[in-house]
Amino acid sequence: MSPLLIAGVMEHVACYLQSGSAQAAHRAVLLLQRLALDSETDQALRAHAEDLAEAILNQDKALT
Repeated sequence: MSPLLIAGVMEHVACYLQSGSAQAAHRAVLLLQRLALDSETDQALRAHAEDLAEAILNQDKALT
């Protein structure tokens, strides 16, 4: 797990939550999905990343 990946996820999720930006949401989802697939990342964090990506996609149907 890369600290830069985690920082990127947090930055884009925060931007999406503050502005509603579809671009920030899209980037957050991509990074969350990447984190969820990272075999070096703790299983619980991987599951939460997957859940958060799904929640963002469900919240903003325009991303799908």
